[in-house]
Amino acid sequence: MSNLATTRLAQERKNWRRDHPYGFVAKPETRNGTVDLMQWKCVVPGKANTPWEGGEFPITMTFPKEYPVTPPRVMLPRGFFPPNVYPTGLICLSILTPNRSKMTKNDQKNSILDVKIKSTRTIGDQVYNLNTKQTVEIETYKNKIKNYKVIDEESILSSQESPLIVKIISPDKVLTGERYEINLIIENPLDNSLTAGGMIILKNNEKINLSNDLFSIIPNQSGGLFKYIQAPLEPGSQIISAIITHPKGIYSFTKKIKVGS
Repeated sequence: MSNLATTRLAQERKNWRRDHPYGFVAKPETRNGTVDLMQWKCVVPGKANTPWEGGEFPITMTFPKEYPVTPPRVMLPRGFFPPNVYPTGLICLSILTPNRSKMTKNDQKNSILDVKIKSTRTIGDQVYNLNTKQTVEIETYKNKIKNYKVIDEESILSSQESPLIVKIISPDKVLTGERYEINLIIENPLDNSLTAGGMIILKNNEKINLSNDLFSIIPNQSGGLFKYIQAPLEPGSQIISAIITHPKGIYSFTKKIKVGS
């Protein structure tokens, strides 16, 4: 145990006992009859005239032997509610991060995250199901999100009542200038019901409006929707959106396709 740390903490304990804010508690733990100045139990009262008023927030402070050069480890109980607290109870505060002055560009990291979203929504008398999956590249710096980019994305919106069973055949990646095919094949019988559909190329960040004017919806001549697409000449991505309508609802498909050289 460092003499510098214990000497400093002993003096701070005297100063605290002589004068400290009302309602706050801070005292070292006692182990087997011996005071442990390196481990403190504290209580912080909720601030008046805030949602935290009347609450008491228990904190454990563990002082390293390098104190006061290195800050203490400050934690609330695991799973405690207040914001800026990790699930482990560790408080997210830069001044409590040891060696923060030594952080370099090595603290910048890129991670790949797969996201899946399922939801249901009622519009009028129709119930719709949404299934979306994304692959997102996240750039972090010092454990904070600095930037992100959607690499892959695929969404399917369908009517819950009498849904179509559709097999989708489409590439995940194509070459620049390549002519490729996207097929949406209706696999379940529709009792001779008429279907119609359309497929378009969306511009980046363009919002989808499920309208006949946008998709140029026409009756399907066969069991699905089939179309050739021309990839752009520059690397990047291409967003394809398609819709199939039938007497009891719709089936909509959107996908982001990589375009490389």
